[in-house]
Amino acid sequence: MSINVDDYYNFRFMKASDVSPDGKKLVYTLTKYVDSNEGFHKKEEMQLWILDRDTNEEFQLTHGTMDYNPKFSPDGKHIAFNSQRGELSQLFILPMTGGDAKQLTFNPLGVSAAAEWSPDGKTIATSISRNTDKVDHNKPYRITRDFYHMDAIGIVENVLTELVLINVESGDQTIITDDLFMNINPQWRSDGKKILYHAMFDPKSTMGIYPKIRIIDIKTKEITMVAEEYNKFVSAWFGELIVFAGVLDEKIIGSRSELILYNPEKSECTILTEGHSWGVLGGLQMDLPSHEARLPILLVHLDTIYVSVQRGGEIQIDAISKDSRKTIISGESANYPLKLINDEIFYTSINPHNPCDIFSLSLSGGDSKQLTFTNRDFLSTKTLPIVKRLQFKGKDGMDVEGWIYLPHEESKNLPSLLNIHGGPHAGWGYGFIFENLYLNSLGYAIILVNQRGSTGYGDQFSTMLMGDWGNHDYHDLIAGVDFAIAQGYTDPDKLGVFGISGGGNLSSWIVGQTNRFKAAIPENPVTNWQSFFGVSDIGRWFATKEMGGKPYEIPDVYFKSSPINYAHHCTTPTLMIQHMMDYRCPPEQSDQFYAILKEVGCTVEMLRMPPTSHSGSGIGPLEIRETQNLAIIDWFDRFLLS
Repeated sequence: MSINVDDYYNFRFMKASDVSPDGKKLVYTLTKYVDSNEGFHKKEEMQLWILDRDTNEEFQLTHGTMDYNPKFSPDGKHIAFNSQRGELSQLFILPMTGGDAKQLTFNPLGVSAAAEWSPDGKTIATSISRNTDKVDHNKPYRITRDFYHMDAIGIVENVLTELVLINVESGDQTIITDDLFMNINPQWRSDGKKILYHAMFDPKSTMGIYPKIRIIDIKTKEITMVAEEYNKFVSAWFGELIVFAGVLDEKIIGSRSELILYNPEKSECTILTEGHSWGVLGGLQMDLPSHEARLPILLVHLDTIYVSVQRGGEIQIDAISKDSRKTIISGESANYPLKLINDEIFYTSINPHNPCDIFSLSLSGGDSKQLTFTNRDFLSTKTLPIVKRLQFKGKDGMDVEGWIYLPHEESKNLPSLLNIHGGPHAGWGYGFIFENLYLNSLGYAIILVNQRGSTGYGDQFSTMLMGDWGNHDYHDLIAGVDFAIAQGYTDPDKLGVFGISGGGNLSSWIVGQTNRFKAAIPENPVTNWQSFFGVSDIGRWFATKEMGGKPYEIPDVYFKSSPINYAHHCTTPTLMIQHMMDYRCPPEQSDQFYAILKEVGCTVEMLRMPPTSHSGSGIGPLEIRETQNLAIIDWFDRFLLS
C-alpha cells in the first residue's frame, strides 16, 4: 500500500535531540498526532524519548502534551527541557535517576527558548522576553525601525528578548543584556566566563532578519562585536577562536556561505573554504514540520571543523581544517552534525522516504550506524516511490540536476506535476517532501528541478538570477519537463505545476508564458516586484539585491521580472493559495494576480488561509496543513485526470 494523504498523522517527526556526555544515551523530541475534541479532529503533541545504547531500549521519558528542546547537563545526570504545562512554556529540570521534573522558571511571559548549561552545570543561559507592554495591533501604534515586522513573528517590538542566567539550584535569574535586539542562541565558552550569542533585529538595518554575532563577558557585561562585515551568520562555535559560517555583505545575493575562523584578539578572519565551489550549510527545501532536526550546527575537535555541506541535492558532512577537507558522511540523504563525543560523531539524517533518524560514525574507522528507527514499523507496511535522478542541459548548455518520483520502476507516460522550490537560493534533493509522497500514490509523477538560482552548484549557478528572474530559471524548469517527457516518464498532455514562495513566483510566471500546463497552484507567490519592495518584511533589501537596484532606479527590470505583467496571457486553470498572515509574500501579491486572471476570463480560484504565516502549510496548524494537501489533490485531479 502506498502512502496516502492521511498517513501524515502516522509519521513520527523527530525534532530537537541531544546526546549524553558519555555518548550512551540519546534524548529526542517526537511528535504524535492524537484525536481531538477541540475544533479540528487532530492535535499535535510532543514528548521526550530516550534511547539507551547499552540495552538498545527506547522508552518515553515525558508524558506531557508539549515537551521539547531536551539538553543533557554536563555530568549527564539531568535533562533540561521546555514544557507547556499551562498556558505558557517554562523550563523544567528532570533527574535521570528518576522522579518528577522540577519547574525552574515562572516567567510571566513564558520561556520557549532552549536551555544552555554552563560548563560546571550550575547555571543555565537562555532567552526571555521582558516586554510586558506589547504593541496592540488593534489600536494606533507608531513604528520607527527599518525592519519592523517579520513573517511568523509579527511586530518585532513584541518579541525582543534578553539573555538571562538562571541558577539551577535556586532558580534565581540575572538578566545580562539590555538593548533593542532579539538576543538568542547563547553558547558558553569552555571556561564559563563568556557567552557568544546571536543578536537579531538590528533597529537600524533593513536586514534585521539576519543575526549578528556578539560576545558578552559574564562579569563585566562588556559586549564585543564579531566580524561586522558579514551580513549573514548561519551558525557559530565558541572557543579561544571562533568558527562561523557567513556571507560578506558585498557579495551578490545567492553567494555561498564560507567557513570562517575568527581571532577575537586580533579581529581577524581567515576563510577556510576559499577556492571551494560548494557552500557550507546549504539548505534543501523540505515539507516537514521539524526544522530542529536540521539545525546548522558546527562541531569542532582540535583543529578540525565538522560541518554540513550542500553538493547538489545532497547534504554531506565534511571535516575541514586549514590544510585539508574531507567528506566523511555522504549518500542520497541530508545529514546534519549533532554532537561529537571522543571519536564518535552523532548526526541526524533525512531522506525522501523518512523524516529523520539519528546515526553515528566512528572517526577512527568503520561504517555509519543507525541508532533510531522512528518510522521503521510504519514504513514497512508501505510501498515507497522510486526516486530517480535526472541530469540534463539547460537552454544555454549548462548542466542542470533534477529528480522524478515514480510509483514503480516501470512507470511510463504518467500525468506529471512540476513542483518548484522556493528561496530561490535553496534547492531540492534527498530531503523529505510529504506532498510528493501522497501525490505519487495517486498516480502522479513528481518532477523536481534545481533551476538556476539554486544552491549547491557554485556561485556562478546560484547568482545568475540578479536582474534576470524568469529567464534561465524558467528555461531550466521547462528543460527538466522536456527531459522527463523524452525519457518516457511523463505524459506531455497531462502536466501540472505548483510551488510555494519563489516556487509560487515561478508557477505564476510559467502560466503567463506557456499554455502547456493544464493546471497550476501558486502558493504565497511574488507576482509584482515593485509592490513587493514595499510590503514584504524583507522587501527593501531582498528586492534590491535580486533585481540589482531599487524600483525607482531600474523600473524596467522590476517590470520585466514580474509575473503580473504577463498574467493576461494565462489560460491555465489556476488555484491561488494564500496565507493571510504572510508578511514575506503578503496577500496583495495573490490578489493582484487573481484580479487579472478574473478580468481575462481565466479559470481561477483562491484558497485563503487565515490566520497563518508564509510557511503555514508546512509548520502551521494541522487544519491548515491538511487543507492545503487536500486542495492540491482536488485541483490537479479536476483538471488533469477528468
